Amino acid sequence: MEYQVNFETSWISGLWSADRGSTAKGVVAVNNKDSNLREAFKRLSLKNFDIDLSKFRERKISGYGETYEVYFTRLPARRFIEELVKKRSDLSSENKLAFLAGRFDGDGTVDFKRSLLCIYYGVSEVEEMKTDRFMIESLGFKTSCGPCGKKALRLRVLKPRFFAKEIMIHAKHTEKIKGLKKLVNKRAYRA
Repeated sequence: MEYQVNFETSWISGLWSADRGSTAKGVVAVNNKDSNLREAFKRLSLKNFDIDLSKFRERKISGYGETYEVYFTRLPARRFIEELVKKRSDLSSENKLAFLAGRFDGDGTVDFKRSLLCIYYGVSEVEEMKTDRFMIESLGFKTSCGPCGKKALRLRVLKPRFFAKEIMIHAKHTEKIKGLKKLVNKRAYRA
């Protein structure tokens, strides 16, 4: 089966690039606490890849906190996702937004009180951050990026209300959707 690049597979790829779990060959896994996010990952994977529900596994992971890993094993799907992540800059505008929404669902944060919308990366993910920054700016949004403590990098979207409105339709994380809605509905500051 040949897989289609659409906003659903773009979102899955963005989430996987942020919250990937097991690195075993052929495994497509994401780690997250949010049950709605994990269910969306399952539902969209079932719809877009040639797998059935019996292929999915879930396990609890204890580390800094308690999270859950949901995964399936399908080498062609894993290769498709890896290739989509590599070529994400060439996606259509809608697919770029879906990819960035998946990335945001995995490693993003929104603070409507401070009008802040950021995506975080590990210090070894400088190129990932640069590529995502290029994608956001190609969509017409300005960004800033830099270190955030000693172990992370932060990509911040300037004027985040407009970007939040664009990615909100693709976001799946329960708490982050609430934050995006509050940010979008926030009254604009007038000097």
